Amino acid sequence: PSSLLIQNMYQYYLSWYDRLVDSSAVSHWLMTALDVKGILKDYHKNLLGENGPKWLAEQCIRNKREFSNELEYLDLNNYSSGRFLSVAKSIYYVEQLKNIPVNQNHPLLLELQNRSSFESRYDEHFLLGHKALQILIERAPNSGIDESWLKPILAIGGDPRVPNTHPNHQKWWSALDPILNTKVRGWLSRLDLRLFLEALENYSIKQGNVGMKRMFPARKLFLEGLLDKNLITGTRLYLTSGFDSFLRRNYKDEHLPNYSRITDGNISVIHIQLGESHMIEGSHSCKLWIYKTLSPKAIVFDFTKNWTTYSSLTAGLSDQMNKECSVSPLIDNITHHPPLLWQNRAIKALNKAGVDISGQDV
Repeated sequence: PSSLLIQNMYQYYLSWYDRLVDSSAVSHWLMTALDVKGILKDYHKNLLGENGPKWLAEQCIRNKREFSNELEYLDLNNYSSGRFLSVAKSIYYVEQLKNIPVNQNHPLLLELQNRSSFESRYDEHFLLGHKALQILIERAPNSGIDESWLKPILAIGGDPRVPNTHPNHQKWWSALDPILNTKVRGWLSRLDLRLFLEALENYSIKQGNVGMKRMFPARKLFLEGLLDKNLITGTRLYLTSGFDSFLRRNYKDEHLPNYSRITDGNISVIHIQLGESHMIEGSHSCKLWIYKTLSPKAIVFDFTKNWTTYSSLTAGLSDQMNKECSVSPLIDNITHHPPLLWQNRAIKALNKAGVDISGQDV
């Protein structure tokens, strides 16, 4: 056969691979033709063998090469869109994800964040990203996920706390077990709180706000105490343009959780769910609002709203609950002053709301 025919058959095999009626017959023809032509290389015997994709994936792992580098080494770059390399890439990622140390950084996690990688086909039903999300979420601990593991999850699927109509939900989260979705939501509550406190601390230092700088340690200790007792079951961030700019300067967009924007003033807010009870906390002079419960119509449950006002989350939310509930669910709204007294008042309000918390916890 001519060199052109061999080249076309080689491309045909690598392009269609597992969709061929008899792939072994094509691979046998190719090895014979390459041998007759005198251009059969040692790696062709494995590449065109019975488990070619598996051999290629294991070669990458053995040689500690990135998948793209291995393709270049074997002169396979021109066939990256074919079924053969799609199958090999899936095996390469999945087998490594199953075995890399749990909750520890690994080069594979960075490589996996390339859109060309996680959007490649895994099988007839799923993309590689679906399989990667499943393995990472299942293997990671229930609490305290390392940032290196959370980043690829967010880069692939985004924040699962979005409406069912959101493209990320439809493409990624709807295909996964709801238990995995719940597990990620727990991790993101901790991330929300960390980002809120980080932005709050940075703002108080950069702006020279003495009052906020003085109040920050006590607020931080209080919120982290609730988190450490595993009382926080959900969160949602509402950030001003200043806080939003700070996060975007320090993080990639794909590594940030979903949050809404405050359209007025300079006070950012975080909604914290504690089982059936709820807290609204904010920066600057925002009071601490504690509710025994909230109506399902409360603004904090409307994930379609990407923009809102500060007043609608504070006094406006209280007015809304007064209208919708026969008895007002608001237990207290507390000014963060004077020191120790406001914490004591907040503890009593949370206890009244059914939250088991004591002074030493916060």
